[in-house]
Amino acid sequence: MLLEPTPSEALTSHPPSTTEASDYDRGEEPIDVTPREEWMARVETVRHAVKILGRRLNVADGKFKTLEDFTLEETDNLCKELEGRQHAEFEMKEAITSLECQLMEALSTIETMKAEMKALNEGVEVEGSSSLD
Repeated sequence: MLLEPTPSEALTSHPPSTTEASDYDRGEEPIDVTPREEWMARVETVRHAVKILGRRLNVADGKFKTLEDFTLEETDNLCKELEGRQHAEFEMKEAITSLECQLMEALSTIETMKAEMKALNEGVEVEGSSSLD
């Protein structure tokens, strides 16, 4: 970086002389630095765009992470609820099975009692008919 001359130096100093001929003196076209400046401006624009894109990607990543955490939490809640329902269903099936067994025992007892009553009725009839004889 070149330093700017002070006002007093600007009045007393002369531009440095060169022993080399300029591009123009040698018949060469001077190098146009405009494309370089345009390129630098484009690079700076792209850098700025990348910076903005990076910030937006970070925001999107944060939102994705939040969504992912929410989804995982909801999935865990659904799994726990499903396990609870499966456990309740298992308990209800066991209760139904137990009631079926009790019902079968009750039916068996009823059949036994019917048979005993039939036998008693037949015995009473047999005794009643023999006492009449």
